[in-house]
Amino acid sequence: MAAPSNRRGLATIGAMALFALAGCSYVDAWLAPGKEKGQDTAALPPPSTPIPTPPAPAPTLIDPKQLIGLSQAETEHVLGKPDEVKEEHPATVWRYRTTSCMLDLFFYLDLGSRTFRALAYDVSAAGRTKDQRAIKACTGRIQSEYRDGKR
Repeated sequence: MAAPSNRRGLATIGAMALFALAGCSYVDAWLAPGKEKGQDTAALPPPSTPIPTPPAPAPTLIDPKQLIGLSQAETEHVLGKPDEVKEEHPATVWRYRTTSCMLDLFFYLDLGSRTFRALAYDVSAAGRTKDQRAIKACTGRIQSEYRDGKR
């Protein structure tokens, strides 16, 4: 039998060997950052290569006719707060702008409900006033920028 001091020495050596083997994965991760167990670093792009961003989704098409009859609170829920509010008696006009278009909503007092409701609109879509798709895209861009907090 080994002397008690030898047993402690063997136990210490055995424990160190176990810690060394257990630490191999940590050493590998330290020597090869980004490589985790089962992950091949060849599949990762080199660090200097920029990761491409996906293209922005096309704006939702919203027909401004859908805004007719909405109260101011409902309109704000759908589009967000306008850039500008003007009083053009008897109407209140809400104006929304993007870089390529503008939407004016005209609210009139509904005597029955005593609330202002959208009764008319005017869309300027970069000179394409007859293009329904451009008009709907304008309203969708306004919603995306104003309601979704990008403005």
